[in-house]
Amino acid sequence: MARRGRPNKRPGDLIVIQYQKPIPYERGSAMRIRYKRISKFKNYVQLELYLFENCGGCYRTYPGGADYPVISYTKYNDGDNVHELRTEPWQDFAESVHQILINRVQA
Repeated sequence: MARRGRPNKRPGDLIVIQYQKPIPYERGSAMRIRYKRISKFKNYVQLELYLFENCGGCYRTYPGGADYPVISYTKYNDGDNVHELRTEPWQDFAESVHQILINRVQA
């Protein structure tokens, strides 16, 4: 018999809580995404992600004409402190968030 309900979540899985349409920002406009990422040590780690829209329609920044997506600003709240993260380690993660949002909008 098949199990019903949501599949089990594993550490590292992504849950998007909510996102806002592009909001005005000094560098153009930005999409604000709140999401949870399951942690090995805590139930959830909540993060905020800001993706800047520079390329007409997608929420990614191409600084200096670069051809890869970059998160411009990421805020990470581990429950005790808020950390601002550099962009590089989060590029692949940004892609997965971006794809989830695209799928959600198209659904």
